[in-house]
Amino acid sequence: MIDEQPQITNLTPRFWATCLFAMPLWLRALNPWLQFVFATLVLLIGAKPFLQRGFTNICNRFTPIALAISIAYVYSFFALLLREKFLYFKQLATIMPILLLWQGCERALIEMAHLSIQRFLNFFPQKASKMFADGHVEVVPVERFVEGDFVQLKPGETIPVDGMIFSNSAEILESLQPANGPLQKKRFGERVLGGWKNGQELSIVQATEVGSGTVYARLRDALLESLPVAVKEYSCSIFIVAVVLVAFIAFLFWSLTSGFERAIGLFCTVLMTMSTSTWALSRSVVLRKAIGIGIWHGIVINAANNFEQLYKVDAQSTAPRDLNSAKQRIVGQNTFIAVLCNAILIPMALSGSITLISGTLWMVITSLCVVVNSLRLK
Repeated sequence: MIDEQPQITNLTPRFWATCLFAMPLWLRALNPWLQFVFATLVLLIGAKPFLQRGFTNICNRFTPIALAISIAYVYSFFALLLREKFLYFKQLATIMPILLLWQGCERALIEMAHLSIQRFLNFFPQKASKMFADGHVEVVPVERFVEGDFVQLKPGETIPVDGMIFSNSAEILESLQPANGPLQKKRFGERVLGGWKNGQELSIVQATEVGSGTVYARLRDALLESLPVAVKEYSCSIFIVAVVLVAFIAFLFWSLTSGFERAIGLFCTVLMTMSTSTWALSRSVVLRKAIGIGIWHGIVINAANNFEQLYKVDAQSTAPRDLNSAKQRIVGQNTFIAVLCNAILIPMALSGSITLISGTLWMVITSLCVVVNSLRLK
């Protein structure tokens, strides 16, 4: 499936390896230099993908995460050299398996949003029965059909070309959707489209459009062109700047009142807790799911702005308006989830009531709640 963000690969071995090297850090009285060694191994295995995604494009939802990881590690290294007491190696090693598990769950859930799209791309028949002039029938690849060829359709088969009925009559399901519907009576010479399904009788169709000329092919091509834009993970640059600014203000306040060491931990906690994941994912996942729903109705959503105009589509079907209404409802719910969680967690993070580990857990839970809620779009 097309995705503009580089995906984190080999999640399972990364997850178990980080768990293995993180466990010794929880031993009591572990030498600080050994903490440094094990934490470095954990970050080398687990943090590289997050750092790459966070710093490749500064304005994306992984930037606060990458900043928190980098600052906590660099501070802890120099604190170790200066024999300071506050080290964050244990916390860093603990949050890495959590982040990897989060990404594994998130990717699996997002793939569910792609199922309708993938099913549409794969449902068209690869082979069909071609009837020759001498009357014999041979199953051939769909690519070998040309205009004027005859297709013999068995009951329930999908029509592989745009054409016209060549038998006396036929019953056709006029829908690209996989669900059952009423069959329409078609007479000799009436038009049919590729992707529609034959009824319960043996039928013959003469091809008038094949390959890239069919309506299905044009829908498929438009869909593939729209995906790089439509599945892009939206993020708000202003919000990311605001997150860093709030974290920096908190750092200044706590460095004056409680010392530099604790202020660094609070700075990283605020960055993790206020991660832009919920905001970035909400619109993206809903749009992915909507593309899959819309394509089965012959609606190709090729940009986010076009999505907002669905209610203006003049069509006999109410699908465009219903889809837009459902989208607005889901996005509203996701916004409520994000606002509620941030309203609870931000004061706790700013006051030092939660740790880097608990802040990461809350961010992960909120993000996954948004994805799961987005999948409810129908």
